[in-house]
Amino acid sequence: MEGLHSLFGLVSILWKRQTGTLDDKNSYGDQRYHEYRVRFDAEQERHAKQSVALRRYKGPSQRFEDLPLHGQLADQLVLIKGGTMVHVGQVKSIAAPASFQHLPLAEQLEMYHDKIKLGAEETKHAVELVSIFIGAIADDVIAEIDRDKPPGTKPSRIECTGSMYEGTKVGEPDEFDVMIVTDGSRDIESEEMTPGYARLRVSQQHFTGHRFSQSLDQYQNINPRKMLDWFYGLVQKGVNKLNIKEKNGLSIDVDIVFSIQLDQQTYYVAKPPDWSLACDPAMLWRQSFSVNETSMIARIDGDNECRRACLRILKSIFRVEPGLGDFTSFHLKTVVLRMCQEEDQWQSSKMGERFMDLLRRIDSCLRDRRLPHFYLPELNLLDGIPQLATYRMRGRILRLIDNKHERNRVLYAP
Repeated sequence: MEGLHSLFGLVSILWKRQTGTLDDKNSYGDQRYHEYRVRFDAEQERHAKQSVALRRYKGPSQRFEDLPLHGQLADQLVLIKGGTMVHVGQVKSIAAPASFQHLPLAEQLEMYHDKIKLGAEETKHAVELVSIFIGAIADDVIAEIDRDKPPGTKPSRIECTGSMYEGTKVGEPDEFDVMIVTDGSRDIESEEMTPGYARLRVSQQHFTGHRFSQSLDQYQNINPRKMLDWFYGLVQKGVNKLNIKEKNGLSIDVDIVFSIQLDQQTYYVAKPPDWSLACDPAMLWRQSFSVNETSMIARIDGDNECRRACLRILKSIFRVEPGLGDFTSFHLKTVVLRMCQEEDQWQSSKMGERFMDLLRRIDSCLRDRRLPHFYLPELNLLDGIPQLATYRMRGRILRLIDNKHERNRVLYAP
């Protein structure tokens, strides 16, 4: 652990069991039960940001419409040139300057993208820090998982997944997804019960003294909840060994997911469905595509192509614009992947056209209230979103499509 202190300074670890619903980057439901989350705080010095001093506008001494508007912060405040901050509700509109309005859409998008993409130095530091942290606990966890594995079974391994490793993260480099994958190809069988979910069962010849015996029911099915309780205990021991106590700086969330791999393309995670089925849903494992997805998206662009840039821009817009929160980053990623199957003109010079195509595709999904899962098209990712929410989101998307002034406003002030 000495290197962790000397290289990066003191880091505070907060390990908590994750049982709530998260913005799942690679699922088709909430994430309850299928992961554990570690949060730790990196030193402030490496991540300090310079900012202009702001003062609040305290009275009507100058008309708002006479002040040169500089941009928008969050959803509630407007930054006016000179450092004055006022509530958006007090300003009728936020107009982009004429010089911006007259630019081609592709150039406006490039400017927007330059403002939202992660800083290289900050990202590099966060990735290094997470790699060291995971390395410090993974060896013991994997050794315990593999302790009684059947002969010929491959060693368990770490897979880095999610938007940080796809290169599509926006905001801050503060969320990482790590999957610990164990090989179940020799001793575990699956039985699909509903699209995307299966029971996992220990094969008969390996039942006695199986490595996961603490998580088996009377029919040799692996109980996902019991499996995660065991996995949680292993990770908790690793975190305790770090013995790092001081809290200081940037918070980084690391979601650690346990996965069983049955063949080259088939992974399962311990995330049961939350709807009623003929079988016991608590015994079902969810099929995960995050390893394949991360690999594909990380390599999806050739030279001077804009698929990932379009996805970053959409994620940023949907993150900050009110009323769009129910259409998640996973929905957006699915829309982009589906359009990549149909459209091969993704040069950066075509970014404006592809961006508008993506907005139109989102509109059609909301109109039809249907977005098929990329790998399991029989699953509709918009199931569960209330009709009123899809109606309102569609209204916002149509304004972006049809109203150039609205697009200018959104793209000028991310």
